[in-house]
Amino acid sequence: MTSPALWLTVRELVARRRRVALAGLVIAAIAATVTATELVARAREEAVAAQIDAMGPALTVVPRGTSASALARYELGEGALPAGVEEAVRGTLGSDLRSIERRLVVHREVAGARAPVVGVEAGLLPAAAQEPGSVALGSELARRLGGASSVVVDGHELQVKGAMPSTASAEDVALFMPLAAARALAAVEGVNELRLSLRAGVSPRDAEARLARATIGAAVIRSDRGDVADREAHESLSRHRSVAYAVMVAVAALCLLIAAHLDATERRVELATLVAIGASRWTVLGALLFRSAIVAAAGAALGVVAGAALAAGQDLAVAGALGRAWSLGAATVGAALVVGVAAATPTALATIARDPVCELQEG
Repeated sequence: MTSPALWLTVRELVARRRRVALAGLVIAAIAATVTATELVARAREEAVAAQIDAMGPALTVVPRGTSASALARYELGEGALPAGVEEAVRGTLGSDLRSIERRLVVHREVAGARAPVVGVEAGLLPAAAQEPGSVALGSELARRLGGASSVVVDGHELQVKGAMPSTASAEDVALFMPLAAARALAAVEGVNELRLSLRAGVSPRDAEARLARATIGAAVIRSDRGDVADREAHESLSRHRSVAYAVMVAVAALCLLIAAHLDATERRVELATLVAIGASRWTVLGALLFRSAIVAAAGAALGVVAGAALAAGQDLAVAGALGRAWSLGAATVGAALVVGVAAATPTALATIARDPVCELQEG
């Protein structure tokens, strides 16, 4: 059945190329709209998720034995996480993990009082505080010190070069310095806190359970940021898109249904002749379905490329994420293929159900 059906399909596509091109362009326009909308929406959702993560990480990986209350006090001990924990986390969460922030937290004498000293990656500090011998202060610690230009940490005088934004947590009374400087101060290699940021739509509860099953050699503490931050914000953003996509699918199906019906009507005598001279009804069925599927898939593939280019032009954040968007393109083409077959099925079944003799007599 396959070879004759494909031959008939190719012959029909060439013979009615204008109508085929028109139907394909309609599908391409719909696929481009879906692709561009989804890519831009995903970029915006990631931006919203990053803003939510700025209030606090979804998950925090700390040394075993550390409780949530100890983390809230920033009492993480003096040791580092075991080697390989970060790799285990990345291997377990895979593409659901957006980023990892590494920190080393210890307690030292700061201006005569015990306070957390937090080593962070340089890009998280104010620009001036990234210089050697410089630190930044938590908002409350800066208020207590009254705008001091330097501070003594464990007997070492360091220059104060900025303050961190308030987080309403123990970070507000902490002193921040580059991670390398904190390691030298504490004589510790590695880190004792990994802050995990998840991609938009990934459930922190599910990610926590996956890490727990993976036995990564550390404690995983989930921050209770509320359902709005962890679930409802993403769901509300994606719900409206789903309705729009359903409408677009209906339009695409209607277009392909009309094209298949016109094709079968114009070829009524030709198809009846093929059956009368010995072609199987399955060959005719396959030819009609193949035609619609090829038009839908080709149009969708063109639309995916156009939609990706359009989205990248609208939002620069999309351009950097196109490498991860191949699954969206594959899903769009696959969905178009299914819609194409489904739209042509009623006409194809009605066509092969007719008596070819009657059709030829009427023709």
